[in-house]
Amino acid sequence: MSLASMRRRISFYGGAAQQDRMIRDKLWTLMRATKYSYQAARFKRYPEFDKEVVGVFNPVVLNQDYDTKMISTPFDSGYKVGDVFRWENTQTLWIIYNQNLTELAYFRGSTRRCNYMVQWVNGERERCETPMSVIGPSMPDKTRMINGMMMGSFIVPSGNLVCLVTDNPQNRGYFHQEQTFLLQGLAYRVTNLDYLSMPGVIQINATEYVANKIEDDVEEDIRNAWNIRPIIPEHQTEYGIEGPVAVKPYEEAEFTAIVKGGTWFIVENREGGKKLPAKFVEYDVSQKVVHVYWDAPQRGGYTLLYELPDGTRYERYVLVESLM
Repeated sequence: MSLASMRRRISFYGGAAQQDRMIRDKLWTLMRATKYSYQAARFKRYPEFDKEVVGVFNPVVLNQDYDTKMISTPFDSGYKVGDVFRWENTQTLWIIYNQNLTELAYFRGSTRRCNYMVQWVNGERERCETPMSVIGPSMPDKTRMINGMMMGSFIVPSGNLVCLVTDNPQNRGYFHQEQTFLLQGLAYRVTNLDYLSMPGVIQINATEYVANKIEDDVEEDIRNAWNIRPIIPEHQTEYGIEGPVAVKPYEEAEFTAIVKGGTWFIVENREGGKKLPAKFVEYDVSQKVVHVYWDAPQRGGYTLLYELPDGTRYERYVLVESLM
């Protein structure tokens, strides 16, 4: 064998350095395991779920509080600490909270399952969400003393949680001291935040708190749900009716049609079923102008219809804004 052939063979196996060849062999072993190992797995990064990567998912710890696994995948997959991914084999979400830096052949990190989704409404009235891994409630030891003598200790579960979320601008803007979030219909208030122990991950300590059932949607676990920006239907013929787009409860609103001779209707009340509290004030079909009154404290909306004898229809959706 010529020196040139030996050089090409060594380069194929990783290079002249022995460690480089060992790294190349270990990566080759990993890729073989993704095809033939029982623990082979497929992953997609949250929230895009666009690019699928392969790797190995090994169990480490499984108990009542949390599930910990080790993810192994090539470096070119781009995975890092703080990433949340979906394990395609089980359709579950996991967060990477630590990297094994002694592994040089591929990315190897510790993960915990994100068993909850925290939801809230931000200042732009947009609904936000982030996966959260709840490690478990803290359970301090209580010592029992009788006549000054220690008679043993016992564990008392508390209402405190230790949670992990990705460290990104969205989560940094929401999670802060005294912030409240909802899980399974229960409210928790943030007592402490740790950005340093796990770079890329925010470790949250929270204690059970009182839910605000007026502003929050406890059933859907959405914090500040009352402030969600409503979806206002747009009608191509709304130009035919002039008037406000949003009104308040018990407010009389004036609407004007661009032509005469039509008839006014509240579409939802015209079609039957549950009637809306939208009513006409001094209603007259011969008038271009009509006044509508919302006779209820709750928020909602109605569709105002102006129909001409020839079948032409002009529609306009009116939003009723309220805190209730």
